[in-house]
Amino acid sequence: MIQGENLCHYLCEASKDNAIQRYRNRYDEPILMQAFGLSEEMRSYSKALDRGLERASKAPSVVPVVQLDLDLD
Repeated sequence: MIQGENLCHYLCEASKDNAIQRYRNRYDEPILMQAFGLSEEMRSYSKALDRGLERASKAPSVVPVVQLDLDLD
């Protein structure tokens, strides 16, 4: 991790409660699942990443719990 670099959106979201439920049936669900599966291992390699994800886990998600189903046809 490069100092001053932004944390990965998906790693931050994976650190939050109910992340899997928020991403269920979304186009980017597989990316979240990859981040979720690797986050513990990645946190053990970097204290800075661990601290950043700990802060992110306490912040609200940017993904709403209820997704709108918009028919754009």
